[in-house]
Amino acid sequence: MQAEVKDGPVDQDRFSKAPLRIVHLLKQATEFNASFTELIERIVRENRLGKKFMYRLALRSYGLLHGFMSFRETEKVSDKELGESLLQVAIVNLEKIALSRSTSQEDTEKFARDNRERWHGQIQKCRPHLIVCGGTFTAVWRALDKPEWHTASTGMDWFCDREVPSCVYLDMCHPTARYPLGMVHTYLMMSAKETLAKYVSEPARGEGKNVQ
Repeated sequence: MQAEVKDGPVDQDRFSKAPLRIVHLLKQATEFNASFTELIERIVRENRLGKKFMYRLALRSYGLLHGFMSFRETEKVSDKELGESLLQVAIVNLEKIALSRSTSQEDTEKFARDNRERWHGQIQKCRPHLIVCGGTFTAVWRALDKPEWHTASTGMDWFCDREVPSCVYLDMCHPTARYPLGMVHTYLMMSAKETLAKYVSEPARGEGKNVQ
């Protein structure tokens, strides 16, 4: 059997101290790496984000961690600084053994349902404030027994985790989805700002504090 790809907080200490604890909840690993977190650390250390998956994930992370920064401002940030933001977040895959570059909605639903104990256990352990679902939103909503569904004024759907206080799941496309980067970035920043302001208490978002 193929070994699992290690995921979770890229750097546990930085994740714990981040002003906003973020989990990017993705479908499945595309190729085997014994440790996805170590792969990201190496990419950041060698300053080779590229312009695809890692770069787009870093744009999202940096904007969210820096006060919902606009796309115009975020795209001016150096790759080195963008890369550092990846060290402050967690990345969790629904499936860590079956590897593929393309995942159907049917498979995503199956992964979310069959692996719920593992991926949701990661989230319970991380106790994030925000989960950015990269193409996984509907699947995890169903796997978590359909908690109350909400829609922000921006049109973004979201729900709260019954078992993780002050934790919001947002419905986003996968980082590699072929949509204009600026449009996707603005949509995420505005939606995250609105939902967190309304449903996550300010004390819970303080640097280094844990949500109780």
